[in-house]
Amino acid sequence: MKLKSKKILIPLICVVTVIAMVGVGFAAWTLISPATANDAEGSFVTDELQDRTFTITASQPSANISFGKPTEPVALHKDSWFTHSGDVVENLKATVTLTFDPTGDTMNEGGVDYYLQGRKIKVALDFLGVQDGGSYKDTTIFNTAEEAGYVVFPSLYQTNDNTNKSAAIADHTWGEGEIFIYLDAEDFTLDRERNVATASITVEFGWGAFTQNQNPLKYYNKVTDGALDFPYSENKGKATALITSVYGLNNAKYKISFQSHTCADGAVADNKCDECGATI
Repeated sequence: MKLKSKKILIPLICVVTVIAMVGVGFAAWTLISPATANDAEGSFVTDELQDRTFTITASQPSANISFGKPTEPVALHKDSWFTHSGDVVENLKATVTLTFDPTGDTMNEGGVDYYLQGRKIKVALDFLGVQDGGSYKDTTIFNTAEEAGYVVFPSLYQTNDNTNKSAAIADHTWGEGEIFIYLDAEDFTLDRERNVATASITVEFGWGAFTQNQNPLKYYNKVTDGALDFPYSENKGKATALITSVYGLNNAKYKISFQSHTCADGAVADNKCDECGATI
């Protein structure tokens, strides 16, 4: 489409400038997990669980969660008014390895599988907010972004068995302890030489329905291919709201925590565990 007057050219130039400036921020959208409790290097809270004869520790996550540009280049069409600049690449998954390690004088009673027998490990994923000194602020910003359709609530699942997956959140509130799974003894891999057992879990985030669960750069490049059908003037406010909301997640933190559970502690009359629902 040829421009008919310089009056049209001015706002078009402004569009490129505004989106490019936003693009710098967009490239820096990174949702990271917080510093370890024991001051180890990294940016992840590792809750240590001690139960007389064993400990559970977590590795650093395989990667930070990043709401950045697509992993593959996007060929922008000539009418595209939503662009991206920067080096941060989208990464919406991270894996963490849990290590179950028997300790203490009772080791002579059996190997690591002896300590796992009949035990479940509850793994929970929580959103903390943006760190502000010794506390966190903006603790509801993820809920706000999800309710607007910009992102979806994350899922937590066993890496090699995604059928063991956290249940979907029914409303628009990610509450404490609401995203979780249970790991059974058979979910761990035994290392008899070191007398430990390990299990891998995955955290997965995603874009929301507002961009049809696509990276915004891909979405806007598609819907603006033919500017008359998706004009800047009618959609710039919505695009700006998307960018602003997701940019608010920059430097936000999440935490994975662990809790030991034995079904016998929660038995009820119908032989179902009242905590995890397992038949005992």
